[in-house]
Amino acid sequence: MTLRGQPIPLFVLVASVLAKHGEGDGAGDEDGSSSSSSVPAAASSAPASATGGTTPTATSSSVSPTSSAMAPSVNGTFIFVDPANMTTCQPATIKWSDTGSNVFALTLEVSNESAVDSALDGESNNTSVVSRVLTNSTLSTVGQFTWPDADVPAGWYSAVAFDTAGTVGLHVQSAPFFVQAGQNTSCVVSTPANSSSTSPNASSSASADTSQNTGSTGGLSNGALAGTIVAAVVGVVLLLIAFSAPHWWKRTLPFRARNRRPGGPYNLF
Repeated sequence: MTLRGQPIPLFVLVASVLAKHGEGDGAGDEDGSSSSSSVPAAASSAPASATGGTTPTATSSSVSPTSSAMAPSVNGTFIFVDPANMTTCQPATIKWSDTGSNVFALTLEVSNESAVDSALDGESNNTSVVSRVLTNSTLSTVGQFTWPDADVPAGWYSAVAFDTAGTVGLHVQSAPFFVQAGQNTSCVVSTPANSSSTSPNASSSASADTSQNTGSTGGLSNGALAGTIVAAVVGVVLLLIAFSAPHWWKRTLPFRARNRRPGGPYNLF
């Protein structure tokens, strides 16, 4: 090579070649460093995106134990065992099962109201509602109660249980059972010993009939009262006439006798 017509020394050519080779290596190193530095950035961004994509609050918000769990009702935990048939004036046992956690005083009664309403199988011979309160202090966890004497007329009945205080909201009725007439019926009360709490109309109508019967037998009608008053007035008038007539008659007799003297002397002066 020549520079402006003059030959270039050999060492200048070698130095220029080495310089170009060094620049090429430096550019390659820079390219490699840039590529290597870009890879960790991408790698670092990948975990960031992976961690940023997961939100623990989303999984925790879907769990709601309070909404899925509901407390069972009291009526669902108290169940009567189907009562067996009974006989009048003989002991009988009524059983139940209570799986609830509440312990409360239980009122237990026997009533034929549902049997009267539905007339089960057409065999119910009770024409009026009969109700007997067996107990109002037995605990719900006892599980049974013994009725000393079935003192109700023969017919279909069912046991009814509810909490005495009325704070739990229990009201359960058992399956119907039949009370048959036994040889001993001395304990049976012809009229209900306890007025039914579920039939106030029947008790009110009975009291109305009783009051009407009492009024008809104990008092007098308007016509009878008027006749009694008239008879009393007439009697008083007759008594007055009977007492006053003789005195009036005695006063008038001497005057008449004086004016009539037949055959007697007459004084003219």
